[in-house]
Amino acid sequence: REGSGKTTFFNVFSDLFPAQDVRTRYFDISEDIFEIHHPKELYDWLFRRVFEALTADSAEQFSESKLRRELRSYGRGKLVVGIDNLDRFARPAEQELIKQFFVMSQGLLQDLKSKCVIVMSSAPQWEKILRSPELHYLSTRRMWTLKPFTKQEIRDLLDKRLRPSSLKFENVFDDAVLAPMLSLSEGNPRRVVQPAEGLVGRAAASKGTLIDLKFV
Repeated sequence: REGSGKTTFFNVFSDLFPAQDVRTRYFDISEDIFEIHHPKELYDWLFRRVFEALTADSAEQFSESKLRRELRSYGRGKLVVGIDNLDRFARPAEQELIKQFFVMSQGLLQDLKSKCVIVMSSAPQWEKILRSPELHYLSTRRMWTLKPFTKQEIRDLLDKRLRPSSLKFENVFDDAVLAPMLSLSEGNPRRVVQPAEGLVGRAAASKGTLIDLKFV
């Protein structure tokens, strides 16, 4: 879901794999593709990026045969590739294209398993597609789900955002505001931070001392 922390996850992606025999690469599909009209667009984009990573960013032109060649010869440690913003394609027509993409990608994705792990952001609307019999090879039991924040996690998030100003959560907010924040945001980090920034701005402008339920 938008604002749930997927991009933040990818921003610290390499920190999750500190081992020397693991290489990580991050790609954001939104930088290259705004909308899709055919699954081959996604197919070419994804495997071209994987090819670039396998060949150490070589300028060599991508082809499926060259990718398979690189897979056979690659020996520089496990490659972990993060693909961000693929979940933006969630409309019904786009979901069908996503399904077709995964169907046509089965052969190459399975061939990549021995040398490469691909971590993709996915939309909640894809769940039925990803669990369909045609895509059983994806092994969805290994999916990670970014769960909504709890009240304590919202508190920790805002506390972290206030640190650059040498402030703590309790210096700015009353704990009583956590319940409505959780309810209104549904635990979505972005929907916590944006209104909170507005509240802090209002409090500063009015020279308020603490943001409590009355102020909210």
